[in-house]
Amino acid sequence: MKFDFKTMYNSTIQRLQELDLLQYILYTWGIPGMQPGDNRSIHAIHTVSVLVMFANHLYTFVLYSHYLGLCSKFQCSKVVISLIMWRLFAVANWYSVFVKRREVRELLASSRNLDKRYKAKIDKNKLIVNVLMVGILAVLFYLLIMILVILWNDPATASSRFDEMTFRARKNTSQDSSSSQSDQVETPFTSHHSFKVAATFLVTSTTLLVKALSVFLTVFYTTWCHSLSQVLAQCGDRLEHHSDRERAVLQFLVDYDAIHDMCLLTESALSMQVFWLSSSHFVMVFIQFSKILGFYTYSNSIFVENTVLAALQCVSFFAVTYFASEVHKQDKVLREIASDLGFRIRLSKGSRDFGDLLEQFLQSKEVVIFSALGIFDFTKGFLLSSTGVLISYNLLILQLDIPNVPY
Repeated sequence: MKFDFKTMYNSTIQRLQELDLLQYILYTWGIPGMQPGDNRSIHAIHTVSVLVMFANHLYTFVLYSHYLGLCSKFQCSKVVISLIMWRLFAVANWYSVFVKRREVRELLASSRNLDKRYKAKIDKNKLIVNVLMVGILAVLFYLLIMILVILWNDPATASSRFDEMTFRARKNTSQDSSSSQSDQVETPFTSHHSFKVAATFLVTSTTLLVKALSVFLTVFYTTWCHSLSQVLAQCGDRLEHHSDRERAVLQFLVDYDAIHDMCLLTESALSMQVFWLSSSHFVMVFIQFSKILGFYTYSNSIFVENTVLAALQCVSFFAVTYFASEVHKQDKVLREIASDLGFRIRLSKGSRDFGDLLEQFLQSKEVVIFSALGIFDFTKGFLLSSTGVLISYNLLILQLDIPNVPY
């Protein structure tokens, strides 16, 4: 049988365009309201993921509280409190999606009913998102394999991480390290290298997957905003270049009314969730900037998984703001095009009524601008101001000139 690469390539692309990979990942990893169907196996995985996620949050809260008691310097307390805040924001993020789960389902259902004229744009975005998700999953898989190899081949690292996760980490003192180790009670079971590797890998991998959820939620929100901005841009392009002005106005009234309702539903369904999501990303950016300034160092040898995920979350903070602000930008451009067209139509006597109708329609629709729970709006100005606050606050603390601490 002859191998046809072109046919296989086109078939793969078509499947990627039809597959809601991001939606499957979010639901199976514990995010409510994203169920792609009535498959019982997927529902069971979702339930288990929620239980594992909250068990990890509870364990981490207790562990960070233990670390906070070990801190003797301001920078140490600052970083540990920031990590606790990130966990609180992550829990609040999940709860906000749970509260808005019906509206999220309605939003996903309405997206499937978008005008067929925009299907090409949506399919193209879905293809890009699926490829991006495959890449992120590959990175996570590589990190998990790398962590397992490091733990297995480096008993000292495995023991150090195991001690940290079993509340046996201590403050650095001038005492001999051997006397410190003698206080730790080892049983034949816990002293076994295989057990330490298995326990450490289980906790580390679970924490890694929990942290990755915020990245996946960011991809979901930014993709949604990008699709809306593209639809608004295409609607404006059709209005501007349509040969029949009167027909263009009537079609614009129908199209923009549907798009505007979609934007309002997006704000209602995702505003609370994106507030906590942005807050958690901002805390992570804050922690990483503190690390760059030398406020603290990691107390363990394996920090690659933290660095990679922290970098993704830092990028996510700016991505959320940028793509959400793009929707406002495209809506503003579209309104300017429609207002200009309405003015030109009113200049001719035969079609003045269409110009008045278009102007009244624009005045009846609020300007589209996404916000985070109504507390702040996503604009380019917010992106610059948040960056300025981040840098100025950390530089202010840097003036304290306190030495680095190990925790």
